[in-house]
Amino acid sequence: MFFEFKQKRGIAGIAKGKPFVMLVRPSMLGYLKKLAGKMDLGGALLVYSMWSGYREHDDVKIFLTEAQMLGLTERTLHTSGHASEQDLERLKECVSASEYVTVHTLPAI
Repeated sequence: MFFEFKQKRGIAGIAKGKPFVMLVRPSMLGYLKKLAGKMDLGGALLVYSMWSGYREHDDVKIFLTEAQMLGLTERTLHTSGHASEQDLERLKECVSASEYVTVHTLPAI
């Protein structure tokens, strides 16, 4: 079951917490650098899942280069479309995480 995320975690909270997954985009480079100032990002994985053509955009080039300099390892895993509720439930079972935050939800029927 999905829940509403009510407790914000700032950079300090993330840096001292358990392993985590964070969604980022090029405009969040400053945030990523601040996080790197609080914790070692060496060995962290950056999954690039956008259209490959965006790699030619200056902001994406800069982001990927800077992320690498911060110690992140990049892997490409292209995704498209939206997952069904059943697929999301299967994913939750596979990763056995203790918390889940839904970023996009299904429309109310």
